[in-house]
Amino acid sequence: MDTYNVYFDVKEGVDEARVMALAVSFAKTLVQIIEGYDIHEIKDKARFPQLLAIQMVVYFQSAAEIAEAFTLVRSEYLNQHPHAALMASV
Repeated sequence: MDTYNVYFDVKEGVDEARVMALAVSFAKTLVQIIEGYDIHEIKDKARFPQLLAIQMVVYFQSAAEIAEAFTLVRSEYLNQHPHAALMASV
């Protein structure tokens, strides 16, 4: 199992619940090639205050599937909803 980890903050003035919903919606567009996903809101940054507030972990069977997902996103989802809206919000 390979993972792809994304950390992000919500832009000022953007509703955090909307961003979380967009992240879930985007992950669901990839269901044909991902094994699953988790989204974590980081509340305790311990001694690393620079850590961004949200972590999204996407699970793949292999590194080849990660590459396939990037190809799919670039060719079909990059500038479409929900990916484009998510990127504009973080």
